Amino acid sequence: MGSSIDDGGMGMSTSTQTSSIRQQRPDPAIAEGEALLQKLTQAALRAARADVQPPSPEAEAELRSLMEAVQPEHLGVRQPSSSRCSNSTGAEPRVIRTQIVWHSSDFELCIFLFPDGASIPLHNHPNMTVLSKVLYGRLGVRSYDWVTPPTATEYAALTAELERLESDDAERRAAAPLAPPRAAWPRATAELTRDKPTATLRPNEANVHAFVARGATAVLDLLLPPYDDDAGRDCHYFVTVDHAQSDEHAQTRDAPVMLRPAAPPDSLVIKGQAYQGPRIQKRGRPREHES
Repeated sequence: MGSSIDDGGMGMSTSTQTSSIRQQRPDPAIAEGEALLQKLTQAALRAARADVQPPSPEAEAELRSLMEAVQPEHLGVRQPSSSRCSNSTGAEPRVIRTQIVWHSSDFELCIFLFPDGASIPLHNHPNMTVLSKVLYGRLGVRSYDWVTPPTATEYAALTAELERLESDDAERRAAAPLAPPRAAWPRATAELTRDKPTATLRPNEANVHAFVARGATAVLDLLLPPYDDDAGRDCHYFVTVDHAQSDEHAQTRDAPVMLRPAAPPDSLVIKGQAYQGPRIQKRGRPREHES
């Protein structure tokens, strides 16, 4: 017979009581993640509101150091088993999930969850600095530098061209392009993993890039500042005019490649998902609340 204690007539055994206490005990990884995220978001806020923009090398170094300390368990993220690595079969799109850790007009911290084989085509980050850290898996990256960075007027033309390409009006889609192809230097073709340093793109460095997941992959992204159509920071997609040239010179950087604005493919499906990690404390945070 198992021992029991007087619990006021409730009949709760010591084993049940111990189990209840264990369930109430906070996960130490989540508690550690909360403290780490607080430091990271405070550092991001300082960098975003500093007089020097884009962030200084010292500010970037602090952010990279903090991001590299973040582990999946700090964010409530679990690596799926091999049997659940892909959420599509045949011609169905591979859905990419995003979880918003924090969003404000200053910066956004978010998690991308890629199933095996999912990809994001060439796209840009106008006047933004983005730090990316793989939490698990492998992420293939191809990046480019603009030969001549677009002006505000040229970014607006890229947005107008994307709207034309995505229009439901067939006559509008058949009209002349509103933005011509642009020359870009191939910067790198690489693979990011959990053991690799945090990758950084800047307004004029590696600002156009594409991803492909090689196995189920999770990535923590910090965007300084975030996308904002009203502020001229719309996301634009591109295709290489000469694919053979792009592949041939992807690593040698010995010739520019022409990138043409393009509508995102139907295979690109990105859906939001509830964030399961620790919440960032309101004290000392921006006025906006997280999404």
